[in-house]
Amino acid sequence: MMKLQQKGWANTRGFTISLSSCCPTFQRVRPKYGSTSCAPPNRRSERAKAPFLAKIKGFAQHEGTAHSYDRIGAKAVTDEGFEAIAIPVTIDVSEIPDLVGEKLAAKIDAVADGLASKRMEMFYRKMNEVTEEVGNAMDMKGAPLTQDAFFTILERVDVEFGPDNLPTSVWHTTPALAEVIGKWDDDPAFRSRYEELLDRKRNEWRDRESNRKLVE
Repeated sequence: MMKLQQKGWANTRGFTISLSSCCPTFQRVRPKYGSTSCAPPNRRSERAKAPFLAKIKGFAQHEGTAHSYDRIGAKAVTDEGFEAIAIPVTIDVSEIPDLVGEKLAAKIDAVADGLASKRMEMFYRKMNEVTEEVGNAMDMKGAPLTQDAFFTILERVDVEFGPDNLPTSVWHTTPALAEVIGKWDDDPAFRSRYEELLDRKRNEWRDRESNRKLVE
């Protein structure tokens, strides 16, 4: 069951709820809707709104208050605490009798929007921090992205390839920047330079894969 914390009853006549991981269970509608009023739909909605993060493998750490991990090209993180992500939701008392079905789904959907937004904000913040630390960041200082800068960025990073022999990299850009990069694809000189770089990166990736130490 969801825990409710009364907040400002005389002023707001509402409740403040932490909906980061659970939703209410209503006994009268449970036989009809099954588990649709519980936590999994909230997580599924959140993943649907942040499909990129949904592709990142996760795991549950059930003990401890910190974690550590190794990083390629940077020092290992040995003691990093957890960062809470939660969305406060206020439900007016008058909403409670009808908070089922589509209305409940809409409430869950709104929470999923907020959680997905917060997770993406944290993701981009962490990416900025680590790219700055390893020297892969490039500040254009307000100038437009050029082809030379684009290739400089690619030169700095390792590129991995999938079974189709194509890069598995994902570019995150604004729509305007995506349009600019898309137009470069019609430039024969750009395509030639890009294919040449990919050939080198592909060979580097094969060398890394052949030199990997397999876990016994």
